[in-house]
Amino acid sequence: GSLMDEYITVKQAQELLGCCSATIYSYLHSDDFPTLKKKGLKSYVMSKADFLKWCERKGYSIQG
Repeated sequence: GSLMDEYITVKQAQELLGCCSATIYSYLHSDDFPTLKKKGLKSYVMSKADFLKWCERKGYSIQG
């Protein structure tokens, strides 16, 4: 798969969780949240697989 399939942006993570930006940013600072990689000046991406595993551990359901 392409790089874009394997990494998602913070905004995409927020959309998958169906939460507001304040909520996703509070999650970003929790210890067990997937590691963010810097992509460009202001953009961060994370492993989609890690994010989905994190959601599963937390019992969050993914939208869509």
